[in-house]
Amino acid sequence: RGLLARLRSGLPVRAIGPALAARRAGPVPAAEWEYCVGMLDRAGLIVRGLRRPGLELRVTGPGRLTVDPPARGTFSRFGFLQPVEEGWVVESAGGAGRVEITGRRAAGLVGALGRPISAGTVARAAGLGAAAGRDVVSLLWGAGLLTAIRPDGTTAEDADPALMTWEFADLLLHTRSRNLDGGPPVGARYGFEKRIQLPVIGPGPRGKTIKLPRPDLGRAVRRDPPFARVVERRRSVRRFGTRPLTLAEVAEVLYRAARVQSVRPPNASVPYSTSRRPYPSGGACHPLELYLAVGHCEGLGVGLYHYHPVWHVLTAIKGGEPGAAALLADAWRDDGGYPVPDLMIVVTARFRRVAWKYRGIAYATILKDVGALMQTLYLTTTAMGLAGCAVGAGDAGRLAALLGTPAHQESSVGEFVLGRPVRA
Repeated sequence: RGLLARLRSGLPVRAIGPALAARRAGPVPAAEWEYCVGMLDRAGLIVRGLRRPGLELRVTGPGRLTVDPPARGTFSRFGFLQPVEEGWVVESAGGAGRVEITGRRAAGLVGALGRPISAGTVARAAGLGAAAGRDVVSLLWGAGLLTAIRPDGTTAEDADPALMTWEFADLLLHTRSRNLDGGPPVGARYGFEKRIQLPVIGPGPRGKTIKLPRPDLGRAVRRDPPFARVVERRRSVRRFGTRPLTLAEVAEVLYRAARVQSVRPPNASVPYSTSRRPYPSGGACHPLELYLAVGHCEGLGVGLYHYHPVWHVLTAIKGGEPGAAALLADAWRDDGGYPVPDLMIVVTARFRRVAWKYRGIAYATILKDVGALMQTLYLTTTAMGLAGCAVGAGDAGRLAALLGTPAHQESSVGEFVLGRPVRA
């Protein structure tokens, strides 16, 4: 209780230990002091900071309370800035602390982050005394925003085998979606429950529809090889036979891998409509939409089509012929120069459908959905004696432009090329 009372009073960190030691109950050993404060700090319960005329720093999240920084450092290549009402928030994709910098001197301090950083450079940039400059640098180090400059001019961060291979965007997605180092809260927060509602089934485009044949699942069960054999035979196939797929075969792949099996209305525990499909989805949100880019398919013309998972129909996208050719060419380029595929399933996401519910893990959840769908497509095509391959990259802006939708509303998150094995 004494520790918490003194932390609440806003005493300098170095002054709290002596204050506790002077209590009537007797001195508190330094090790016990450091242990208790460390536990509170790792839980993100201690706010560290500095306040001077025209400048205030407020550090939240787990970090090191007292740091003796190296003589020279620089801003982490994983660091980033975001504007707030009266200043800036500085954070790192690697996790650790969050630093709010406000006041009329904030711009000077933020500008100093672009150069090698020392107590002197910070003090001059923000108009601080030498002691305050040291305190600011100590706070930035403790929040994990700085890295040491080595004698050869490289940084300690880039020499670290665990960090050198990470890219900023990858590390940010990992730390923010995995609760690493006590970052912002993640999970089902329903942040937009009162503002927007998205249906479980996307409206899809308008246009000419093509009714697809529904496969006989009983016959498929009798015809398919055993599941263990299907899993063992699954391969990524990039070269296909010359004989094109038929419309019936494509329809069966879509039906078995991606149709809507049932829809469940909102209820007391889940305040939104959900659906059941052959592949799983985080929160049963099922934000994914499927489009076909067709170059050659028996019974289906060249073009771009949308698959409706309830009605099991394709809708032709107006002017889709050149768009389909461009998407298939993208697959050829992104897959290392293998022959241009005859047909590709392009997977898009209705991002708001997931972000409506989840905070911090919305995009990570979508990518997991894509992985689950890809494996379902792999196993379905293998069981049917067909061949397929997930494409490693794609042009999200291209399909969004073809559909006439903003890329941040709906755009591609995965591609799967489909064909017949060379031997068939």
